[in-house]
Amino acid sequence: MRMDATASELAQSHPHGNLGVYFEKGGILEHCYVLQEYVDGIDLAAVVKVHRSRKTRIPRPFFFHVALSLSEALAYAHAAVDPTGNPTPLIHRDIKPSNVML
Repeated sequence: MRMDATASELAQSHPHGNLGVYFEKGGILEHCYVLQEYVDGIDLAAVVKVHRSRKTRIPRPFFFHVALSLSEALAYAHAAVDPTGNPTPLIHRDIKPSNVML
């Protein structure tokens, strides 16, 4: 099993306020793992669920704040470079409301 070490190494060396911090990566037998910081809070899916159950809309300022923050984090990750300046864009392969921590 192969693990893309570049993502965790770049996340450690190029921190961003809207991206989680990675502490360690490794593997045991055929299983890979990444140890990252615990983010205390709720995810966007929980907010959507509450608004759906109440039949209310998510306030526009909140929506645009989350959208802008997510866009900034993704742009930062996509523009990543290694220590020598070579482009090494990070691609998040699982963007969904339950993976957006607030």
